[in-house]
Amino acid sequence: MHKKETVLILGASGFIGQRLKYKLSSENYNLALTYNNSKLDAPRCVVIQKDLSSDSMINEFLKIKPDIVINCTGLNPSVLQPKDDHLFYQFNRNATTNLAHDFLMYSNSIENHEPKKFINLSTYEIYGNIKDISGFNELSGTNPLNAYADSKAQAIKEIEELCKEKLRFINVICTNNFGPGQSNDKLIPIVYNKLINNQKIIINGDGSSQRTWTYVDDTCKGIIQILKHGNHSRYHLSSHNHVSVIGVIKSIHTLLKSKQIISTDSAQLDWQEADCNPVFKIDSSWSEKQLNWNAKTSFIEGLDRTIEYLRTQRNEK
Repeated sequence: MHKKETVLILGASGFIGQRLKYKLSSENYNLALTYNNSKLDAPRCVVIQKDLSSDSMINEFLKIKPDIVINCTGLNPSVLQPKDDHLFYQFNRNATTNLAHDFLMYSNSIENHEPKKFINLSTYEIYGNIKDISGFNELSGTNPLNAYADSKAQAIKEIEELCKEKLRFINVICTNNFGPGQSNDKLIPIVYNKLINNQKIIINGDGSSQRTWTYVDDTCKGIIQILKHGNHSRYHLSSHNHVSVIGVIKSIHTLLKSKQIISTDSAQLDWQEADCNPVFKIDSSWSEKQLNWNAKTSFIEGLDRTIEYLRTQRNEK
């Protein structure tokens, strides 16, 4: 019988990290987890508190001996002001590349053990705004529109340089993940809370800015397929749920009214000027074929599950 492989999830207390932990707990792996501020309840796992923005992981790698590392860490753009843009580079570029180099050092230093993969989760915002084509593919160049996306793009570039030495490094480009447990500073929870409190919703631009919305469980299933079968340097995980900001607001309003949670005929909107109304979109068709994976959850189905979760959380307070 083969020994169980060990998977180390970095940033396991975050939205995707927590959901990935839950999904992998039913698979045949030993799990190890890191967290920083939000403590984890995982009695059957190795759990480490670590500030990955400044601390090296080499000693933990040597102790845990992970076969696969999944990096779910990163600084959320909604928590910073423009004057703090330098922190994106500290967290999303420097810390990520340091982790990758620690993994390479660990891989090269141990005998009779061949670590398999370092999987880094990133964002499709690295490609920038799209207008005239179906979506950026896995070979597309980056054109980030802000410091957050640029810090992620720079980390990807440095990690892909490591691929030239040993193909153990994989970047996973994800779209907007949503579902139960996501942070309250994200669009869906914000709109939900504004609507049930009959408050104005601030919209930057004309509301046509479009994102692709992927239900978090679908993303986790794709990551697990990469964990098991991925052997390329970059994969795209995307649904076909392309919805504008206005479309998201209308969909949430319709669901809340159908559930008789609210009675208003329309949302109160507060329009704010913006320089542009970007559209972010990637083509995941190649990755879908390579991984035998696709995102199956429709936007409305995933939205309904998310609203039920938010409703339960509100009732429990």
